[in-house]
Amino acid sequence: MVNEVEDAGVVSADPPEPPSDGAEPLALSDRMLLGQDGLSLSDAEYAQAVAAMGLRHSPESAFFPSSSRRVDFRESRIGPRWDRERMLEAAAAWRRAIGVAGEFVIAVFPSRRHDTRALLRVLSHPAVGAAAVTVNLDNDGFDEKWQWPLRISRFADEAGALDLSALGGDWPARELSELGCIDRDRARVELLVFHGGVRDALLRVLALPYRVRASHVLLIAPPDTDLNEASDRLRTLAMELQAGAVSLLSAEPEQIGGRLNEFIRELSHDAMYAAAVNRAFADTGSVHFMVGSLPASRKMRGLAASLSNELAALPPAAELRLENPAMIADQIGIAPTAAAPALGRALRGRRGSMSFDSESRGASALKSIARAGREARRELAAEEAPRYLQADLDQIGVGERRGRAPDLRDRPRWLVVGRNYRLDVLIAPTGEAQIQASEWFDESRLEWVDDQSLTLQVMFAEPGQWPEPMLGRLHLPRTGASNRCRFLFRPTQAGAFSGRVTVYHRGRVVQTALLQCQVYAQPPALETADAPPLMLRVEAELRRSLGTLDDRRRFDACLILNHAASGKATMTAAGKNGAYIRSLDAVRPTLATINSLISQVAHDSKAFAKGLRGAEGVRLLSELATEGRVLYDGLVQDYLFASSAAEDLRNAEYMQIVSTRPDDPIPLEFVYDFPAPVDNASLCPHALKALEKGQCDASCKAWKSQAEGKHVCPMGLWGLSRVIERHQMDASLVGEAKVLAEPFKGGGRDELSISGNILLAASNNVAAAERKRLQSKVAKAWKGKGAAKSVDQWEQWVAAVKEQKPVVLLALPHAGGSGSGIFLEIGGDQKKSVYINETYVLAEGAKRPLVILFGCDTLNTGGTESYARHVAVFRRHQAALVLGTIATVLGKDAADVAATLVAKLVDTAQASGASFGEVLRATKRRALIDDQLVALCLVAFGDADWRLT
Repeated sequence: MVNEVEDAGVVSADPPEPPSDGAEPLALSDRMLLGQDGLSLSDAEYAQAVAAMGLRHSPESAFFPSSSRRVDFRESRIGPRWDRERMLEAAAAWRRAIGVAGEFVIAVFPSRRHDTRALLRVLSHPAVGAAAVTVNLDNDGFDEKWQWPLRISRFADEAGALDLSALGGDWPARELSELGCIDRDRARVELLVFHGGVRDALLRVLALPYRVRASHVLLIAPPDTDLNEASDRLRTLAMELQAGAVSLLSAEPEQIGGRLNEFIRELSHDAMYAAAVNRAFADTGSVHFMVGSLPASRKMRGLAASLSNELAALPPAAELRLENPAMIADQIGIAPTAAAPALGRALRGRRGSMSFDSESRGASALKSIARAGREARRELAAEEAPRYLQADLDQIGVGERRGRAPDLRDRPRWLVVGRNYRLDVLIAPTGEAQIQASEWFDESRLEWVDDQSLTLQVMFAEPGQWPEPMLGRLHLPRTGASNRCRFLFRPTQAGAFSGRVTVYHRGRVVQTALLQCQVYAQPPALETADAPPLMLRVEAELRRSLGTLDDRRRFDACLILNHAASGKATMTAAGKNGAYIRSLDAVRPTLATINSLISQVAHDSKAFAKGLRGAEGVRLLSELATEGRVLYDGLVQDYLFASSAAEDLRNAEYMQIVSTRPDDPIPLEFVYDFPAPVDNASLCPHALKALEKGQCDASCKAWKSQAEGKHVCPMGLWGLSRVIERHQMDASLVGEAKVLAEPFKGGGRDELSISGNILLAASNNVAAAERKRLQSKVAKAWKGKGAAKSVDQWEQWVAAVKEQKPVVLLALPHAGGSGSGIFLEIGGDQKKSVYINETYVLAEGAKRPLVILFGCDTLNTGGTESYARHVAVFRRHQAALVLGTIATVLGKDAADVAATLVAKLVDTAQASGASFGEVLRATKRRALIDDQLVALCLVAFGDADWRLT
């Protein structure tokens, strides 16, 4: 019976009878969705009527589509337009429908006409029968990859306030999840937990210098968060993280660990994803936003299906390294086997009947199988055809009729000024396109995480023909051809054409290739043209395995140092969304000045014995900073309003430099991004503390905002503030396009051990007394890690590599000669680079070593082509890393400098356990604190992801 009592314009009613199912009565404010007639219904009838009205108006048999366990609720359909009898009929139809329906999830599509929280409370009434109620989240960029066991992360500075220790100690989370903190190494996770609201989380994520991917974001947010107001920010957060779900949790931080443990338990019992989340966070007033099919589709049985397909696709001889194959076989009810394809087929046959009644059965077995499968894909060769970077080049309009592709006979062999061309770039098995790269993507060690495609960025640049690079993307599946990335261009000048195609991923170059041909002012006659053949020549292949790219740390920007077809030196910078080309000719005088300045300390380190505590050291730093600021303005600042890549470069902490001309290294480590120091500037009073902590003091912000700096600070130099990964290619070396020594996650294959033997050698330019000092100091630094063996001849060197299997090769050579006569000398014994092969670097069965090349005629930007060539030689022949100096170190100082820096490298690696890029940066900072300015000259070539252990 309706009791019409006016209260501030709202019609009230007698409360219905208490529900018989034990549910909490719906609040009066929640019962205003259907108008006055709805108030006369019981809570159960009311909730069922709302559900039926919002889903569809057709018969109850169509309430639940047979192909999905998710049903879509349109908020815009409900309202006070039905009378009481029709509402009762809708409720009865709903009861009949759910009587024969299985488990289902309701996805609400809000229209902002009603209070979304009230609607969720109504649809969550037990009488509706839904396993969960979620709000639909529009995010086309949702990354559907997920890993088992679940990776759960938080921000490091929240580890104290957000205690998730239950995940490490409670069952089943301790076995079925992996807890960590977000960083570059752990930038892709299944669950990201954050203590704060949507706005705070969005600001935190956008402030990160690298991209994070999180399938599900859990925000411990205030319970009164306005959902309509937060919805736009929430979608932005989801898009930024490629998230498929965002949950607003009304729970205390100390409860989250236990709740997550319960979520993992539910999921391990094959619950629908949304149902598992709903039950784990029941009674907290939480709201869960989810994308598309995620609420219903992500289940253990679905994971079993994916695993079975992946294992069945592995080579017939592939075996999994399972800890206990018999136990795993018992858990899923199959005959024991470690053969990957056989296990995949058995898993496929059992996935429908696999037991998930206990966490220690199906879910635990899938955890072990998933881990072993990931490791197997890293270990085993993929049985598929080699894939090449390829391209089709067409003149637009020629040979095209009614949308058909041009005939091969119409495709150009050269280019003509002013005509329009289309270049389609792809990666595919041989023969898919007109032009094929000279080297193939070696996929002998691919490790695809799943069946999804890999997204690669592509840049096409020809600085002699147009001023800006062109950008595109390739989507590369595990097998077969990628899509085509299209570039439209028009040549502007006659002459040689050398268009560089750069494929890169997460700020790091995968491969570069040159599209080479001739440009004519007018079309030549076929019989008179002597144009070179159209070709796509691989310059550098820095990533042998495409499948490991998802494991790579994300860098912020990459720089390619090269020359245009005209011979002019250029720099191409690429960031997340943009790229630009900068000629280096204008900064040549600055580079020469920097070379001269850094040679001062490299030539006579004793003159700067007091380091930054002495007047000479501060003077040198100030002069370097002044020239470095000129570099910064010319290479970065001038392009801030022209390309987003300049902003990426300005803010980058992690950057990659690829040089295609070994005889022309550019000392970008000396770019200075603080204000240029005034004459007689003093050292920042916080400089040494900043080097110690790795960041500047907050009080320094004032002087850094000025046009001229009253202080000078070493932290303004890129080489001390950033992790720089350098690669140096030498196209004149046969086979140099491939760099085979790269880290692979899993099984310790990303580790470089510095516990083992070290091999030493020095030039005759290093005095005998200094050579003895080198042996003594290195042996002392190496005490307990292995033997320090010294040799005087290259023949002895090769024998020691074979017998001792050294983990570090330390040489203080003299480099000389030119062209094919370039050589390295130790102990008076010269060896031409053409004869240096893998036996000089790596013994059979040994781990790839760290090579340190110090000494006279080291990597001098003043023109020591001979030494620079040997960096590429040692990298080509399996050196994991080559560490040298970017200026000449004289023989009288080389031994002392090398021994001291080796000791600091060892100490820093032991203290941090970080990747090599961070270790080298910390070593240089530590050396400056200890007054050793020569550390400014240190530079490394190779992958920064190697971990020193």
